[in-house]
Amino acid sequence: MVGVCERSFGAESPETARALVDLARIELMQGDVALMEPLLRRALAIQQHALDPDHPDAALGFSAMGGYHSGRGDLAAAEPYFQRALEIRERVLGSEHPLTLGAADQLAKAHVELGRLEQAEALFLRVLAVHERNLGPEHIDTAFALTALGEVLAKKGDHAGAEPLIRRALAMQQRTLPADHPDTGLSMWHLAEVLRNLQQLSEAEAHA
Repeated sequence: MVGVCERSFGAESPETARALVDLARIELMQGDVALMEPLLRRALAIQQHALDPDHPDAALGFSAMGGYHSGRGDLAAAEPYFQRALEIRERVLGSEHPLTLGAADQLAKAHVELGRLEQAEALFLRVLAVHERNLGPEHIDTAFALTALGEVLAKKGDHAGAEPLIRRALAMQQRTLPADHPDTGLSMWHLAEVLRNLQQLSEAEAHA
């Protein structure tokens, strides 16, 4: 694909940059994280000169580079790329577009790992509100946002505030997902941790 774009459009074309990003994302899916960086650096260099700063492809490149650093466990390096992707998508696509919400989710997760819980909470609250409004209170994406927000509150020490959020998510997942779905297991684990901190040990043990 990259070779075809280079021959058809040129080595420094936006089409070649897009193909490089797509190839890098495939490498990530296959677990070859180390192969991503040279592809993405070349793509970002092309995009910097060939695209408007607010072009959606630029956001895709930044998001992919953030994913590369996140996959290596370097959330501090990933964070600014996720931030730039979110800013572009907010301006170009609007605050409620699915790609914008995906970028907000990526950035919020980086904030959590870096201990920036206030920023993470604000982003997860925003994602949850949009999902509830646009997808409905019973949508699986709403459940995932509830669990994410509950995790942040638990990390802040607000276990009483986290409990109803995660309970709601778990109930929704148990109604709509297979019994062994990993999202259901994640909510069970977070609920067990919250209940343990609330000294509700019997129920915590059952969920664990």
